[in-house]
Amino acid sequence: MPRFLRGLFFPGGCLAALAIGLRLHFGLEPDMLAWLERLAPALLVAGLLLAWRFHRSGPMYAATALLAVWAGLRFPPAGPEASLLAGALMLVLPLNLLLFAGVGRHPQLRSWGMFVLAAQALALAALLRGAPESLARVLQAAPLVLASLPVPQLVAGVWLLAGLALLARQLSGRGTGLWSLLAAGWGLVELNTTGNLGFGFSLAGCLLLVELVEMSYRLAYRDELTGLPGRRALAEALDRLPRRAALAMCDIDHFKKLNDRYGHANGDLCLQWIARQLERASGGGRAFRFGGEEFAMLFPGLSAAQAVPHLEAMCAGIRAEKLQLTPKRGGPAKPVGITLSIGVAELQSHGSDPRAVLKVADEALYQAKRQGRNKVCEARLPKKKQVKAAA
Repeated sequence: MPRFLRGLFFPGGCLAALAIGLRLHFGLEPDMLAWLERLAPALLVAGLLLAWRFHRSGPMYAATALLAVWAGLRFPPAGPEASLLAGALMLVLPLNLLLFAGVGRHPQLRSWGMFVLAAQALALAALLRGAPESLARVLQAAPLVLASLPVPQLVAGVWLLAGLALLARQLSGRGTGLWSLLAAGWGLVELNTTGNLGFGFSLAGCLLLVELVEMSYRLAYRDELTGLPGRRALAEALDRLPRRAALAMCDIDHFKKLNDRYGHANGDLCLQWIARQLERASGGGRAFRFGGEEFAMLFPGLSAAQAVPHLEAMCAGIRAEKLQLTPKRGGPAKPVGITLSIGVAELQSHGSDPRAVLKVADEALYQAKRQGRNKVCEARLPKKKQVKAAA
């Protein structure tokens, strides 16, 4: 499955689809709905506290917004203001989820998120108290194409646009929140049909917790710059290798000169580009960010000799392309050729300890550097094994 689809559907999309599918197929008894009604705020509070503990501002504010909407709909004021409050809360929730999905790229929101929510609450209270007719007219304005939905038409339009924006962000790997929005929307539709928010907002709380677990996993196991698995993931992958495997160490040639001439920002772009090329390597190789300009690749089930053609094909593809980089001192962008030096060693032939064999591959990498760079160098067998192979 392509990486962007994996990021879109796993695990949040799969969980949401499973839960909603079971809900549609089997339904829920009134006792279960009542239990979910009590569970929803507990899950949202748990998500809020966990996000606060992990210093994840976006999910923390999203959980606060979801909790505020749940409370406003679950305990509405008496009188005609109840329907106006429900419509207004439905209107601002998707906008808030869209806003807080981008907190990571807009650091100023980390400090001002709670003020934004407080300002919304004050503005809403003022409208309900002083100008309810104006709020009613705003909620009733909408395109006719959405007239059949069981929510105010303007609300449905805002939810649709926010969902499309979150979908675009998630497909590009720049945000989350799509599935929490879908779950909360389901809860709002059920409020109009069954009078119960439990299922939708409980699911939204579960998805928020799953998102936080995924964020923690990525922080621990993924390199933030390149998106590749990092050193910790490499250590665990080494422990799971079969007896037959090829291990390669890759290094970008003259990377320090590239940084000096084009700046660290362009150096980061180069690292990200190389990471994408490594991910597309044939032969079933799996790439890891080792550190600096070094990467590791594992080829389970292949010998070193079998892995070499795949590595050479990857190097040829990288060599054939040019990166357009702007010099640090200014001027027009220039096409820059990037090359790799690679050392590869074979597990079992060079020992049974994968970490020791990775060091052998690193020695072969420096052998490739000494031989002129831009090549793949296979580690030589130990002398005793050379004698056995000759015999």
